[in-house]
Amino acid sequence: MRKPITLFITILLLYGGLQSQETLSLARAVQIGLANNFDILISQKNYEIAALNNKYGEAGGLPTVDLNLSQNNNLSDNSFPLAFVQGQTMTNGVTGGADVNWILFNGFQVRMNKAKLVLLEEQSEGNAALIVQNTIQSIILAYYNAVVQQKRLEIFGEVKKLTRDLYSLNKNKKDFGSITTFDLLQIQGNYFTDSTNYLNQELITQNAKRNLNVLMARPINTEFILGDTVLPEIRVYNYEVLRDEMFSNNQDLVVQYYNQQIAENDIDLQRAGLYPTVNFNTGVNDSWRRIDVDGQGPDGQSIAYSADGATINYYANFVLSYRLYNGGRVRRAISRAKIQYQNAELNTDKLKLSLERDLANSFDTYNNRIKLLGIADETVRTQKLNLELGEAKFRNGTLSSFNYRDIQTRYVLSSIDRLQAAYNLIESNTELVRLTGGILSQFESE
Repeated sequence: MRKPITLFITILLLYGGLQSQETLSLARAVQIGLANNFDILISQKNYEIAALNNKYGEAGGLPTVDLNLSQNNNLSDNSFPLAFVQGQTMTNGVTGGADVNWILFNGFQVRMNKAKLVLLEEQSEGNAALIVQNTIQSIILAYYNAVVQQKRLEIFGEVKKLTRDLYSLNKNKKDFGSITTFDLLQIQGNYFTDSTNYLNQELITQNAKRNLNVLMARPINTEFILGDTVLPEIRVYNYEVLRDEMFSNNQDLVVQYYNQQIAENDIDLQRAGLYPTVNFNTGVNDSWRRIDVDGQGPDGQSIAYSADGATINYYANFVLSYRLYNGGRVRRAISRAKIQYQNAELNTDKLKLSLERDLANSFDTYNNRIKLLGIADETVRTQKLNLELGEAKFRNGTLSSFNYRDIQTRYVLSSIDRLQAAYNLIESNTELVRLTGGILSQFESE
């Protein structure tokens, strides 16, 4: 799997320069979201941290080098009668050195630590890819939800205009006595209802656009025109093929496999405590010392002298240590690590089973929604024709306002149902692609 930053660059190159921000296509929305989404940026930073940690120095495989420098001063005033010199003695010294310490062997712990760091980096990469995948899915659904709400607004606007025109037409007829006040009030009430529906839908549409802006990490009130329509592509899937792809490419399962490998690696890490440790340390110490004496000797004679000198010490040592007993802590740590690995295996099996259930449900739902969309298309065509015929009959007075309103309502409901059916099919298809790892593989293959 490529690094997440490579995936980002691939997507940006793929979608770069397609359309301006004034007309927002789905491709442009994905591009903006991948560049700005906060969750993606945070996951990328976490991956960078894991990559920085994946070094032999973090695993303990490299020596440590310490430099030290100390300066010491001592003044003693000796008046003991039996002392060789009675009086003051001042000592000054400077000591400097360099120490190198290297763990040559600690039960293969360095190798196990490095292997774990590699797994942690790959796990972080998998988590970043998982967030990218989920962000793409969220943007797709949010984008098409905004499209659906916009189309619903257009339908409500169309119906509102129709009832407004009918109200104006029949208001003139009322002046000539060709329509009753009751019928006119019914048309007026319908117009008020349609106006209310339109205003409510305006708010719903605006909220849908704000939600899309949040996913793209843009100011929530950024204005844009939706460039795509809800025209789902009908695809024929084979369940067995989807199942194999899911077990090979599902991103949640990929991350869980890393968790399982890390748990297995922890067993070897704990076993390292059963082995001896071999350390090597070497270094050099350079010390300078000065002594000043001012006193008298045993015979009462005055003594005053100063002396200084330097000493250089070199050393190289090997240390072999082996802990015979520590209360059984190592054995218990190994047992705990084995249990954690067993839990990781159980979680993997649990995830596989739940994913297989989700895939079966999504597969059946997708095929069912294809049929529902076909029915919705036919219903809209029928209701649209019925509305046109009903409008003509209503205008020439052969259809009552009640019956005509009923035709209008059925047309509106069928149009809304068709939009929802199209969105539902897009949602099901997106879920199938997500479950089988297709969202990421599509971009990686470009």
